[in-house]
Amino acid sequence: MANGKQTEIPGLENSIPDTPKLLKNLNSRQLEISFELIFYALKVFSEIALAGNKGLNITQIKSKFGNQNQKNIRDAISKLEQLGYIEEKDISKSTEKRYLITSSTLKKLKECCIPY
Repeated sequence: MANGKQTEIPGLENSIPDTPKLLKNLNSRQLEISFELIFYALKVFSEIALAGNKGLNITQIKSKFGNQNQKNIRDAISKLEQLGYIEEKDISKSTEKRYLITSSTLKKLKECCIPY
């Protein structure tokens, strides 16, 4: 991605533009999602992914962040749900609903990122 070049990702038809150059051309008002939300969304997504098919309930997700901003965690979960990356499921009647990575997200990750 250096020098304004684009990176090709196997399985994707388009390439991803050089992120630093793209961000340099945007001011903060033009960005739809704050960098803080991106940080929390990535952390939430990775924790849910590490939990595998067991998923995590909201209490478990919040515990991964310690004393950090609870509103940002809820906003990140909400945005990931809106984008279709995670979903809340009732796995068993006796426990809280849990957040899991959607099957379509797993399929996309396997297609583009997991070597055969």
